[in-house]
Amino acid sequence: MKTESLKFKLLIIKTLKLIIMKRIYLVSITIVALMVACQKEATQAIKPTANANGVTTTSTIKGVSVTKDGNPYPNIQAISGLAGDDIGWFLNLGTVQSGYSNTPKGPVVSNLGDAGMYCGGIKTVTMYAGQNIIMGTMSYANDATNLYVTYTVDPDWYMAETHLYVGSLAAAPKSGGGTPSPGRFPIKSTFTSANLSQDITYTIPLSSFLNSGFTIAAHASVLRVDTDGDVIAKETAWAAGTRFTSNKNWATYVTGTMGTCGGGGGEGDLTKNQSNNN
Repeated sequence: MKTESLKFKLLIIKTLKLIIMKRIYLVSITIVALMVACQKEATQAIKPTANANGVTTTSTIKGVSVTKDGNPYPNIQAISGLAGDDIGWFLNLGTVQSGYSNTPKGPVVSNLGDAGMYCGGIKTVTMYAGQNIIMGTMSYANDATNLYVTYTVDPDWYMAETHLYVGSLAAAPKSGGGTPSPGRFPIKSTFTSANLSQDITYTIPLSSFLNSGFTIAAHASVLRVDTDGDVIAKETAWAAGTRFTSNKNWATYVTGTMGTCGGGGGEGDLTKNQSNNN
């Protein structure tokens, strides 16, 4: 009897050990899986920040965010006043040419996505370089919280700088003669020769501007390259709309239309009345 009792106790102890070892194994596997998942998320979170090198964005508007060529760019510098009226060609064109020696990438499409995600769809106007050269589009849309403004250029064009104003026409930064001063626009991005842009989106809180009868002035300094990567043109570009002044300055602005939320997103529409080259 004592022998059988001892055998029974040993069997119980062995069984308990197996159960404990199995649980330890399962817990270990779970911990390893969680560590792998956390490492993957951390890598994905770090990647956009690493890609932010070469892109500088300043904004006087709180809450603005930027997405360039599909990647978030978190390094926005908040400034309290309007920037200096400086736009220009600070890039070394030789560096640009050597950096873009392959056939320009394309086709390029706006990263705003499906029009159904927004209130009233997506509105799009043509962007002109040098007054009469079609080189891309400016699209905008809104949801209940934000306005989204995207510059998208054709495959043989690249943006070296962007300047964006959203708000009332009267408050747009202008010179004494009434012509706009894009260097003083509240949102500005500059790119290095190794990190030029073909698509950039700004997310702007609706609370930062008067939503009724607002104006969008979208300006860019752009480069055009041939299939060998040689720079064949450098121009200033504007989203097509109404001229700020009737003089020789051809700078234009778009009269924005806020999509109404609650009725479902509509199809994106081309605002043809503002896409004519005035």
